[in-house]
Amino acid sequence: MSSSPAAEVAQNTRGNHTFGQLVDMVAQYYTIGVAELKSESRKKEITVPRQILMFLAKKYFHWTFEKIGDWFGGKNHASVMYAVDNVEKKLAGNDKDLNHDYQVFVDWLEK
Repeated sequence: MSSSPAAEVAQNTRGNHTFGQLVDMVAQYYTIGVAELKSESRKKEITVPRQILMFLAKKYFHWTFEKIGDWFGGKNHASVMYAVDNVEKKLAGNDKDLNHDYQVFVDWLEK
């Protein structure tokens, strides 16, 4: 069963912002390319922004783990679940850098 075009747009939009705009913002914020976010790279400079984006896709855009994995180059849903859980734990554990960056993106999304 496929979703309607209206439902698809709703899933890709948060307020006045689309997921694509968020991706561009995150890439620019961390001075990396969008292609790097979708890559297999395990460098911290890439994995942290990628995991934050996965978390935001789940929390703010209500994407499924499968949809997130597909967008990020075919990652399996377990990898996405790990990323989302990891960000959640770090935010709860008071990782100051991650909390700051996360708040920048949330503030932008909620404008």
